[in-house]
This record gives sequence, C-alpha cells and structure tokens, in this order.
Amino acid sequence: MSVESAKIGVIDSGVGGMTVVAALARLLPSAEVIYFGDSANVPYGNRAEAEIIDLTCAMLDFMREKGVALVGIACNTISTLIDKLQPKYEFPLISIIEPAANYVAASTMRHVGLLATEFTVRTGHYQKLIRARNDSITVHAVGSKHLAALMEAERYDEAAVDAEISSLLAALSRDYPVKDIILGCTHYPIAIDVFRKWAPDVHFIDPAALQAKAILEKLESRGFALGRGAVVGGGSLSVYTSGGTATFERLLGVLKIALPCTIRAAGK
Repeated sequence: MSVESAKIGVIDSGVGGMTVVAALARLLPSAEVIYFGDSANVPYGNRAEAEIIDLTCAMLDFMREKGVALVGIACNTISTLIDKLQPKYEFPLISIIEPAANYVAASTMRHVGLLATEFTVRTGHYQKLIRARNDSITVHAVGSKHLAALMEAERYDEAAVDAEISSLLAALSRDYPVKDIILGCTHYPIAIDVFRKWAPDVHFIDPAALQAKAILEKLESRGFALGRGAVVGGGSLSVYTSGGTATFERLLGVLKIALPCTIRAAGK
C-alpha cells in the first residue's frame, strides 16, 4: 500500500490540533489529511466526561464515513479517554499523550512541568503514564480554564493570552522551578513565542510533533509504504469545523502549513 491510499484523520475540540497537522506536513508532504475541529463546543476540558465522549464519537463517526486509516486524537482531553473510545472503532486511535509521556520517561528529567486544561490535569493521565514508565520523575501540573478558548477566538486577544500564560507559568514556578514543561494542550504551542518570552530558559515539550511521528510509525506498521522525504508536495488537507472558519484560515499562515487546503463547515 502507498501513502496515497492512506487517509490520515486528525480530530480536536477546535483549532489546536492544527499543530499536529503542521508537524505531519513537515514529516510527510504527500499526506492526505482530513481534520475535524469541533469549534462550536470548545473547550472540551471544561465539560463532563460523558459529554466529551458523545462529542468525540460524533467526530469519529464522521472520520469512519471518510474512510480514514487511523485517527490522531490531537486533543489531550479526549486522549485521556481513549481506552473508552477505541473499542467502538475498527481503526486505530493515536493518543497525543502517550508519545509525550514516553519521551519524558526515557529522558534524564527528574521534575517536569505540565500545563493543560483543568480536565487533563484533573485526570492525572500524564502523571500516571510517566510514573508507570519511570517512577523517579515528578510531574508538577497547572490547569487553565481559559487559554484554549483564547487561542480559539476569531479575534486574537494578544493581551489576554499574554496575561494567562504569565499567570500559568508563575503558578507553576511557585510549585517547583522546572526547566522542562509539557504543553499539554495542542492549542498552547500556537502561542509558543509568548511562553518563551516569559520563560526563556525553559525547554517546552510539544506533544504534537511526537504524535505526528507516532502516527507515521503506526501507518508503516500497518503496511503503508510512506516513503518519507521521497515525495515533495502532492498532499492535501481537508478541514471540517462545527464552528467558524476564520481562525483556521489564520492558523494556516501562523503554522506555515503548505498543504493545499479546503476549509468548510461540517456537512457542507
């Protein structure tokens, strides 16, 4: 099988998973990516578990109809529930949390920070996975109720984003002055320059790049001959959203996504 026959699905509660798409496009410019962002219901991190599962199943049903080979769960909040979702679907679901947890567990880090939605922090999923692989590592986590929604807004409020990130980093440093921080929501790397402004000496870990690599490894394990780097261009990106399209259009430029792209409201 070739990559042309492998449709890669990516889902998220909104635009944040476009950071995963950007990483996929860099690794495999010939990829055919189908993206669903549930922007009408963002952020998932403030919702109850049953509601998150229902909303996610609607996106995964959509991906089933599109005939994807697998789906990257770009949302950290959804990824905490992947064990409850996978039995419902015949195609693999790739967590964004597990590759990052593996990366941290295999490192020499002993203290790592985690910035994520309140739901992701509350589940302790990152902490459990990292400690199961390396119990010498302590995770210091701080949750945000607002940052994902701020990144989702059609009109980017630079001052509000700056204030929220400054507050999150200050809260984390009060817990422990970590030098490595996981950006545990795919919306957050969109504002990586702001994180670096407030914490220039910190190593920020972006799970999106690690998930993109895991997606390609899963495709190869299932017999798809991807030919990484052999084909320049030739890929495509189809974006579907339950909300507005303006933020997606802005992020194509911000994230430097070069794949030919169509953006449409879901069902259109």
